[in-house]
Amino acid sequence: MAFDMFKKIVDDLRGFPYPVRVLRLYKEGEPLMNKRFAEMVGYARQSDKIERIDTTTNGVLLTLKTSEKVIAAGIDQINISVNGKPLTIAMTLGRLMPRPDDGYMIVTVHPYLL
Repeated sequence: MAFDMFKKIVDDLRGFPYPVRVLRLYKEGEPLMNKRFAEMVGYARQSDKIERIDTTTNGVLLTLKTSEKVIAAGIDQINISVNGKPLTIAMTLGRLMPRPDDGYMIVTVHPYLL
């Protein structure tokens, strides 16, 4: 979504009597592909018509630098969707997985998902 369109949508929320409980910044595709994602979070955060902001990502683009930007912008929750065979997921429980760029990510999966 274009940033100007996003701003208009957030600004239009002023016309509603009650705030949005949770703004979920995802639908189809990977939200972190949007180079202005952290700016979108920050713009939404300044609105008094949005109580919480979250997103769901596959985690591939969730580097330390990106995480810090999105957290500093004011996101409340980042969900990581994990697809794969149960054994493959189980092998990564609680482990640091090397990233191809600038660090590591910690992968934890609740045992009831296996």
